[in-house]
Order: sequence, then structure tokens, then C-alpha cells
Amino acid sequence: NYYLKMKEFFEKAKQLIQELIFLRHKQSDWFIKLERKKDSTATQFKIKNYMKWVVLLDTQINNNSKINTISDIKTLRELRREWQSEKQAIAFVPTMGNLHDGHLKLVKEAKKHASKVVVSIFVNPLQFGPDEDLDAYPRTIEQDKASLNDLGVDVLFMPKVNDIYSRGLEQQTFVEVPGLSYMICGASRPGHFRGVATIVCKLFNMVQPNMAFF
Repeated sequence: NYYLKMKEFFEKAKQLIQELIFLRHKQSDWFIKLERKKDSTATQFKIKNYMKWVVLLDTQINNNSKINTISDIKTLRELRREWQSEKQAIAFVPTMGNLHDGHLKLVKEAKKHASKVVVSIFVNPLQFGPDEDLDAYPRTIEQDKASLNDLGVDVLFMPKVNDIYSRGLEQQTFVEVPGLSYMICGASRPGHFRGVATIVCKLFNMVQPNMAFF
């Protein structure tokens, strides 16, 4: 698809730039000799200007290869409005991180149906019971970022707990689904599905996607 072709192009360009930079260092003696020549001012300027753009392009390619990570809700909303004004379809994959193949398949499916894909990573304290260790939940952020970057995810949304629950968990209004909240593991984990439903509702309001993948 388009993203993979562009990624391949940038990788080839990056490889060429690295070779040019290597040659610049390898032939540094030649540059020094050139700079000592009184009649080489114009040539010297062209070389320095050329290498400046080589380094600049290398930096730009490195920046373009990194996933756009957003933690601020206002920034996310501004980007979302921009996408919506362009009639872009937005797909959303909410997660708690520690991504596995199941998560990545959801992302791949999302990319088939939307032009923009947002993945969230938020370890939700509201869905953990009093005897469950929130701090022990595995967090593999750098690995997750690399996996999502490889798949061409547009935005990784990582909101802060204080922004999600600004008044604290004790003062939090919540969403509870009658019946379903007490089925399956909900029977042995009181409040679990309430926490899940609440955070999903909040994330939907923040991202406002056209579709979501679970």
C-alpha cells in the first residue's frame, strides 16, 4: 500500500544519505585541502551547503519514521478536527499496552477500513479491584511504540491518569451496563466492567472515531 511504498522509499534515501555522510568523514582530508585553496571559495560554499541539506534531510527522515505520540487531550482534539475537516475516516483501537499479536491484528484490520488510525495505551486504574495489583500490570511502552510504528499507526494516544480522572477515582461518574457487568469475569471481579465501560466511553468522546476495533 501507499505507506509501505513511502517507507521503503525513505529507507533507501536514508541508506544513501548515510553513505554520503560516511564518505564525507572518510574524505575529510580532501575537504581540508580544498578549504586551504584561496580560489575555491565558491566550490567550498557549494559543498558545505550540500552537506547541510544532507544532514537536514537525514534528520527529517528520522523524524518522519517515528509515530506521533500524544498525551494531551487538547492536541488530540485539534488533530481530530483537522482530519474531520478533510473527511478522513478515523479508526480507533483502545488498549492497555503490552501489545500482542491479537492487538496488532486489530490494527491491521483498522487500517483496511480507515485512512487514519489511532491506538490508545492507558492502564485504567478504575477496572482494577482492591486486591488486584495495578502496579504489576506489564508496561512495554518502547516495544509497543516500535510495533505500532512498523504498522503505520498515525497516532498513539497515551493520556495521563490525572487528565482522565481529574477529580479522582472516588468522585468519578461511571458507566455501568446492567446484566453484562455481572457476567463472565464480572461475576468474580466486582466493578471491573464498570471501569471498562467508563474508560471506553471517555476515550470515545476524546477520539470521536468513525469506527472502533476490539
